[in-house]
Amino acid sequence: PDAENLGPPDFDLVEKRVQLFERFVAYQKRVVTRGLPPPDADFLKHEEHFLFNHTRVTAGANFGADDDGLVYRSGGRGAEDPLGSTDAIQDKFNLPDVLVGNMKRCGYTALTLVQKHCIPAALCGTDVMVSAATGTGKTAAFLVPLIARALQRGPAPLRKGPVAPASIVLAPTRELCQQVGLE
Repeated sequence: PDAENLGPPDFDLVEKRVQLFERFVAYQKRVVTRGLPPPDADFLKHEEHFLFNHTRVTAGANFGADDDGLVYRSGGRGAEDPLGSTDAIQDKFNLPDVLVGNMKRCGYTALTLVQKHCIPAALCGTDVMVSAATGTGKTAAFLVPLIARALQRGPAPLRKGPVAPASIVLAPTRELCQQVGLE
C-alpha cells in the first residue's frame, strides 16, 4: 500500500521503519569507511555471561564410553591420526586460543571417540562422514574445525558489493538447528 493512504498509526510505523533503515545504512557506510568500532567492556561481559552461564549438555549418553567403538576409515592423506585431547589437537593444529578457551568455558574436558577421529581429519582438510548415536559429540566434531578455520582466516575485508558467508551449516530439523546454534 501507498504510504499516503495509510492511517495515522500505520504512517507512524512506516516512518519509524524508514528512520531505522536510514540509520542502519549510515552505520554500514561508517563501518565500511572506518572499520568496526571496538566493543566496550560491558558488552563483552554481557556476552560472556550470556554464552557460558547457561545449563547445557556437556556429556551425552555415550560420552564416557571406552574407545573400543567401531571406526571405519577410508581415504585421507595419512595425517589424520586420532588425537586424544584438546591439548594435543591445539598443539598439532595451532587452534586459536580463544576457541580453546571457549571450549573450556563450555565444559568440554574430554574428547569423545567421534571427536578424536573427526576433528584432526577435518583440520587436515579431509572430508568426513560420521554415523553415530545421539550424544557422541558429532556437533562439536564438525564445529571445532569450522570455527578454527574461520578464526585463523580472520574477517574478510569490508567492501561494497555482494556478500557471501564464510561457512554454511545445514541441519534437517529445527531442533538440530537450535542445538547447533547453541553449541
